[in-house]
Amino acid sequence: MDFTQLPMFRLLARRMDFLNARQQVLAQNIANSDTPGYAAKDLQVKTFGQLVATGTPALPVAKTDPAHLSSKQDIGRFEMRQVATKDSTLSGNGVELQKELMKVSETSMDYQLATNIYKKQVGLFRMILGRTQA
Repeated sequence: MDFTQLPMFRLLARRMDFLNARQQVLAQNIANSDTPGYAAKDLQVKTFGQLVATGTPALPVAKTDPAHLSSKQDIGRFEMRQVATKDSTLSGNGVELQKELMKVSETSMDYQLATNIYKKQVGLFRMILGRTQA
């Protein structure tokens, strides 16, 4: 039986993909916390309306030169946006380290929750099939 075809596991996989991508963006923010002029970024899940409105083609367009075609920077179903901040340093850096660390912690807890749900679902299938936990 292929667990990846079950709706619960597909949902968990998509959630974990989002959390993984968000963690990478947050790590970039923290790494650039001293870079002059750097603006913090975050990921948001696109709504169904946004996916339909953008009309993203199924196949990506081949680019021979980065200057030929310009598009918003997005990661699949996720959209990267700059975080609006009230305060910035004298160098123009808009990364608030405390907020970024809180987001990293929140993302980590959400990932752990998704992992635990995944483990519980696999455990239920093992119990149903009469197999012991290994």
